[in-house]
Amino acid sequence: MPKKLKIIVLCGGESPEYEVSLASGKTCIKNFDEKYLILPVVILKNGLWLFGEKYFNFKEKKHIEKWFESIESLTKQKSDSQIINKALPIYDAIHRIQTDSPALIFIVLHGNRGEDGTIQGLFEFLRIPYTGSGVLASSLGMDKHRFQKLLDYHKIKIPPHVIVFEYESEIESFIKEAEEKIGYPFFVKPSRCGSSVGMAIAKNRVELARAIEDARKFDREVLIEEYIKGIEVTCGVLNLVGKNGEDEIVVFQPTEIIPKEAEFFDYTSKYTPGKSDEITPARLPKDKINEIQKLAERVHRLAGASGFSRVDIILRDDIPFVLEINTIPGMTSLSLLPQGAKASGYDFSSLLDEIVKYTLKFRRENL
Repeated sequence: MPKKLKIIVLCGGESPEYEVSLASGKTCIKNFDEKYLILPVVILKNGLWLFGEKYFNFKEKKHIEKWFESIESLTKQKSDSQIINKALPIYDAIHRIQTDSPALIFIVLHGNRGEDGTIQGLFEFLRIPYTGSGVLASSLGMDKHRFQKLLDYHKIKIPPHVIVFEYESEIESFIKEAEEKIGYPFFVKPSRCGSSVGMAIAKNRVELARAIEDARKFDREVLIEEYIKGIEVTCGVLNLVGKNGEDEIVVFQPTEIIPKEAEFFDYTSKYTPGKSDEITPARLPKDKINEIQKLAERVHRLAGASGFSRVDIILRDDIPFVLEINTIPGMTSLSLLPQGAKASGYDFSSLLDEIVKYTLKFRRENL
């Protein structure tokens, strides 16, 4: 009987997307095939690393659920000394990982210090294989402003925008510039944050000033974009190992997103069941779906993304505008990448399988 591969699933983190990351980690662990042994590792909000009690096998799903419940309880109370005392500082955590010698680290961290190239750089330095994009693509994908500069250079349509730089304390000049260059309404968002955290629509100057200040609670750099109203879609891209061992790309069926109550696909709409309709494949003509898929693949390649990504697009008058790329998209039961994968013939387990196989071949080769 072949030896089972040991995989560490790394989730949590210090960003505002901590809870989403926990949900992603738990969902992935419960869907891994029986040929793997999985060790959950949670980076707590205080930066300490908490390791699971052991490597779980396929038959221990209830035990996994119980373990995650104990971690999730930490967010509802000030502390749990019994759990906290088991957590390790990063230096000890690295030593533990090196001692364990897992086949790879499956990263489902979202936001800063997880999706922005930081943790990827750590594992590169330690020569430990990890899933997803490398340092540069991760950093670029997390930084919406500089990512849009790349797309603009390659003549890919993006929303007209003004950037409020972090070194500027006065925002009046940026408000005036946005009013003159674009005009209301605006879509305001932190430049380096995900899951729609800190985002808002501003329809007048008072709302704009408030939205900028709110966004700055999550990132000192803020994007003021034209609010483009249209059909919102998202499209997943997956790298996989081809039949002859080559690097292949599969583009999933795009998903159409329709928030039921909110004006846009905000945090509540994304993570609350029943708050949005997500239709896969999108209700668009075949030629438009093909156009979106080609655009998503092009963006994936231009950003240097690898493993998998999800590209968010909005269509106005049939013209696609690229909003952003997610290099570690959500992997919860409600998440859009697994939905697109399923509609394209990959259930959750086989999606994880393809990510693991690609990582073992191409990430390990390049370390």
